[in-house]
Amino acid sequence: MTLTLIITSLYFVLFMFLAFKSQQKHWIAGTIVMMIGVLLIIKLRLFGAFAPYSVLLHPYFYISVASFFFFISDWHWQPENRTFYAQKSHSFLSAWAVAAFMQHLAFLIVLLILSWKYPQGYTPYFMPALLKLYLLHPIFWIVVHLFLTAFLWLIAEPIGKQRHFSVVDIQATFLAGLLVIMFSIINDIRLFLQQWT
Repeated sequence: MTLTLIITSLYFVLFMFLAFKSQQKHWIAGTIVMMIGVLLIIKLRLFGAFAPYSVLLHPYFYISVASFFFFISDWHWQPENRTFYAQKSHSFLSAWAVAAFMQHLAFLIVLLILSWKYPQGYTPYFMPALLKLYLLHPIFWIVVHLFLTAFLWLIAEPIGKQRHFSVVDIQATFLAGLLVIMFSIINDIRLFLQQWT
């Protein structure tokens, strides 16, 4: 059993524990259905020669996409404090969902900027480094996500039993995720260039 499998499994188990505790049945179901669907696609070899298939099984993608159900059912805006909060979910799970969304948003923005800047794909370093970060470094992605989750949870304002997340809190989480992604890409390029010097 590899370290990557252990870490991703623990990450998935932690999510399931928090989601069950918060009774987020739709979020759990959405995550599992998507994972099973991809497994069936892989089983039917609809992806042709794409390999390795394991990069399609990282749980953070499915958990993040399925968090749509959380935002629809449990995410609320409180005009008095100008904050967001979850009505029934555990505050850490709320921070988990927001941090995952901000991390993916930062990743997509960097991806779109590179695609716009180099529409013909003339990105011999940046684009491979970005895709490598998401597909081939699941431990790094998970550690960053848990860091962003803890960061957001700590800076959020506790009101009653829940923590309330201001727009500034969410923006800070997004910027932290963006900085980490950019640092990772630059470091990956630096290591690549060192091999040729």
